[in-house]
Amino acid sequence: MKASTLVFCLSALFTGCQASNQPWPLVDARIESSQLVIQNNTYSDIFYFVIERNSLAGTEWLPCCRDGNKVKPLRTAAIRLTDESFRPSNEAVVFWWRTCVKLLESNAMVGKDLQSIVVRVR
Repeated sequence: MKASTLVFCLSALFTGCQASNQPWPLVDARIESSQLVIQNNTYSDIFYFVIERNSLAGTEWLPCCRDGNKVKPLRTAAIRLTDESFRPSNEAVVFWWRTCVKLLESNAMVGKDLQSIVVRVR
């Protein structure tokens, strides 16, 4: 077998394996036993921020990368819900990201390439 044929076969094999073909989401958020559960189905750490949907427009926040908002690979994080959680919309917006970059003017690590999931709380 020629080297060019081998390279073509290998590239065809690996380009067919894309994340969009997997049967589950990379990150999932759901309500379970009075908790908002964030599930990391990836093999790398993710970071998250959760906010009530109607509060988005009036809230300034920065996607920080710290241990307190990290979910390790193939693990979950849970946030206990109360009767007042995520009112008035009853929807939680879960932002998540994997990539963190260092800000030039400080030692802070911030996220980029954010994705979001909206979860109906009640």
